Amino acid sequence: MAKHSRVYSSITVNSRTRRPFSKRSDIRGIEALFKEDPKAPDSPEAQLQPLPKDVRQLPLPKDGWRFKLDPQEKGHLKKWFAAAFDDSGWAQIAIEQAWQKAGYDYVGAAWYRRDFTLPEKPARVAGVQIQFEAVDETARVWINGKYVGEHDIGPDGWNVPFRLDVTEAMRWGQQNQITVRARNTEKAGGIWKPVSLLASSLVLHISS
Repeated sequence: MAKHSRVYSSITVNSRTRRPFSKRSDIRGIEALFKEDPKAPDSPEAQLQPLPKDVRQLPLPKDGWRFKLDPQEKGHLKKWFAAAFDDSGWAQIAIEQAWQKAGYDYVGAAWYRRDFTLPEKPARVAGVQIQFEAVDETARVWINGKYVGEHDIGPDGWNVPFRLDVTEAMRWGQQNQITVRARNTEKAGGIWKPVSLLASSLVLHISS
């Protein structure tokens, strides 16, 4: 199947492909709220069901991300993932598109960064995951400078959604920072579908 040739109406998920790259340390009950179908990722039947009523999907803003190419793949050595890193000199970009659509005719590694603010911590929190509907084709993710996991199943991962546990990395009532290192090996690249938080038993408003 050619890259970006198929658009899914809802998110596909498969336990056999997700577990190698999802951080499994402690997801605090959120995973049990989702119904999974152990079929191939491309199967239209292998889809997440509608979110249970006590799980809220909280989209991160599409616009206002900072972006920088990393052709030498040395960004991690320069600590581009650090929460306090000064990215003011980076370009601005929107997600939910391949970086080629933003004018970058490029194959390789690139970094995305963005700040967002969470409200005060609600009294009852079961857990929080971050959900990427697709990153072409691999991704490493940091929240507030803390590495929370990766998605790397090779070129076939370009359209496979994934979730990572970020419960312990969130800073309630404060500004938070997310960094994503995406890398492609052919054709399009980048965070080309929405990113959101999945929170159990709470309602949030994400400030830009």
